[in-house]
Amino acid sequence: MVNRSTSACSLDGRPGITLIGGVQGAQPAPLPTTVRTTGQGSAFAIKPSMLTLPAGGVAAVGFLVQSSDVPSDGEQTCPVVSSISVKLPGIASDFAVKETFTACGGPTISVSAIVSASALQSA
Repeated sequence: MVNRSTSACSLDGRPGITLIGGVQGAQPAPLPTTVRTTGQGSAFAIKPSMLTLPAGGVAAVGFLVQSSDVPSDGEQTCPVVSSISVKLPGIASDFAVKETFTACGGPTISVSAIVSASALQSA
């Protein structure tokens, strides 16, 4: 994420994440998803803290999505995710990350804290 404003901004915590999609022929809508703050990898060990981004500064967040492409729990077909909606803490609007994958069995997403891009790269 890039701070495209002309002044610094502060972010603290983790983004809100919603998978958007549906079964074939249905209008895309929010899908039931379990969101966790833990996950495999050192990025998920970083604790949330206030991050001040200067104008043009770059922040990052790690996502790990676990899902299946095989129907389960009574599903006849699997929903297909068409995007991931991301809502940053303290920011009024959200943004979409275009991504397509099958999400059977109630997917789980692990979400890291918002950190400077360099911190996530070294984690």
